[in-house]
Amino acid sequence: MVCQQGVSFLKKKGSNLRSKGLPYGTLVVILLIAGVACSAAPDRPTATQEINSFDDCAKAGYPILESYPRQCRTRDGKIFVESGISEVCTSDQECGDSFYCKHGLCAEFLPDVSCRVDNDCQLINEDLRFSCCWAGACEPVDYSLDKWIAVNRDGFAEQRANNCPPPEECGPAPMCAVRAINENFEAQCINSVCQKAPK
Repeated sequence: MVCQQGVSFLKKKGSNLRSKGLPYGTLVVILLIAGVACSAAPDRPTATQEINSFDDCAKAGYPILESYPRQCRTRDGKIFVESGISEVCTSDQECGDSFYCKHGLCAEFLPDVSCRVDNDCQLINEDLRFSCCWAGACEPVDYSLDKWIAVNRDGFAEQRANNCPPPEECGPAPMCAVRAINENFEAQCINSVCQKAPK
């Protein structure tokens, strides 16, 4: 709409600008540039479009918020959440890969991996996210599996404390022995990044 108005304005005022000494070739170039710029510009949402869902909002050209789940916000402030994805949760499994349940809402799982020395790093089971309340405590340990990733030890402990209930709310620790199947990998600080590497 804005592009159409701008091109119309240039067409109407072109003769006026020409009479003021602007060469005809320059006017043609301006019109061509305006036409190319407008054809490359994304569609602007119009007030006449009826928006009733995330898909309607996205198709109308409104901005998509890169959250989980993705959200689309209209000019008047309405927010539409992408369907098929659980936003409210009671456990990490409801949120999908690379997300966890944070205070009843799905959030992206992004542990800190920065380091200075090897001792800054530890291996964690990514599938268990923060392994709140003894999650995975009795599972066998096989560090060769891709689910074991290296993270910053202190950063992970801080995130865990912020995202998990206090230990006293978790009940007693399970009475089981941890079985090590493959401990041939360890967390190392390589180029200032925690990484899983062979021992």
